[in-house]
Amino acid sequence: MSFRGKLTQVYCPKKSTTYIYRVKNMPSNGRITKVSSSNGKVAKISIGDNNVRIKPLKVGKSTIKVTVKTGRLLTTFTSQLTVYKWSNPVANYKIGNKQIKNQFKNTNIYNYKLGSKKTLKFDVKAKTGWKMTSFTYYDKLGKSTSYLSSSKKIKLEKGGSVQINFTNQKTVAVCQLALDVAYKGGDYVLHVFGGHTAQFLNLLRDALGVVQAGVLGFPLQVIQLRGSLVPDFLIALYTLYDNCHDEIRF
Repeated sequence: MSFRGKLTQVYCPKKSTTYIYRVKNMPSNGRITKVSSSNGKVAKISIGDNNVRIKPLKVGKSTIKVTVKTGRLLTTFTSQLTVYKWSNPVANYKIGNKQIKNQFKNTNIYNYKLGSKKTLKFDVKAKTGWKMTSFTYYDKLGKSTSYLSSSKKIKLEKGGSVQINFTNQKTVAVCQLALDVAYKGGDYVLHVFGGHTAQFLNLLRDALGVVQAGVLGFPLQVIQLRGSLVPDFLIALYTLYDNCHDEIRF
């Protein structure tokens, strides 16, 4: 078994992401029994679905410890976490003639309202010091299409999402930008981060009128909610699903 020796994350002040890590080559009977962060002000750490969940809280460093139990044997791994300040990785982000690069100044998520034109040209370029490492479009059912060039035409649909990963060439920290094609007129986009998304999706499908639910790439999932029941829904949800309380974003 092994766990990463060095961890790098990016703290985004408006939309902080929970990063999910697995213990490599853990036996089927292996269970993560304990996790800790030496600096709780820098990162919050927890266990979810037998994975390690780390949410950056501020820029800084912390020592991460993960204990795995296999049978009677306990093994503890130690990793060094560095959290870097958010930095907009794009020099250019155009959809058709619309420039949206400044929408990612303080956040990694942007809700795009789709007009009458559905097929649009995307032109995305990374800033100096960053490298675009993946460009993927997910339709409303979660089916993905990957693109290699920086300029491409994509047929968008409501409920879809464009997800782009950038890697900082100096720190190797990965920054993920998500552009969600939003519904109009009383519909809402709910982002769920963390290791309990499967149970969470089932809860939503059973409890409410969920229009679409799709997996939008690890570790992000997006759900489209239709209607005006969001305030009451949030109150009930925070009470019913306390484990996801701090990982829900609108």
